[in-house]
Amino acid sequence: MLGLQLGMTFANVQALFEFDSTSERRATRFLNSPRLIVDSDKEGSILLRAADMDNVVYDWQNILVRLIFDHGILKLMIVRFSKGDEAYRYQGKIFGKVGLGSQVSEMLEFAPLEYDDAEELFYSNGLKGLELGGSNACDLITNPSQIITSIRIF
Repeated sequence: MLGLQLGMTFANVQALFEFDSTSERRATRFLNSPRLIVDSDKEGSILLRAADMDNVVYDWQNILVRLIFDHGILKLMIVRFSKGDEAYRYQGKIFGKVGLGSQVSEMLEFAPLEYDDAEELFYSNGLKGLELGGSNACDLITNPSQIITSIRIF
């Protein structure tokens, strides 16, 4: 995801984003993406924020990507978007077909999905290390047409 791989070191990711301080905020841009702010206030995480998103009331609302590190090693990547923020949606696709904004049910082509009520995420025993957030925080029986609002790779 994002051209990154789990297991990369914090230093390698810093180099890719061209910043060298955990207190630095730096503007960057990926191919076909909006302008992003690389925000790293500690060595355990890097946030990518939408630089130009309107109507941001709370600091967490413009976070599009979270990269979480454990002992300096990338362990978790999360991309998310909110309905109405399509211009800021990550464009990458799982298996080249399913991504943010796709219907959750489209993943059924690749594996059965289970819904975790406590975490409010979809997961599959057949797709280890992948979890999806849906737009209605419920299972597909309750709402079969919900869209993917977050993707977690771990």
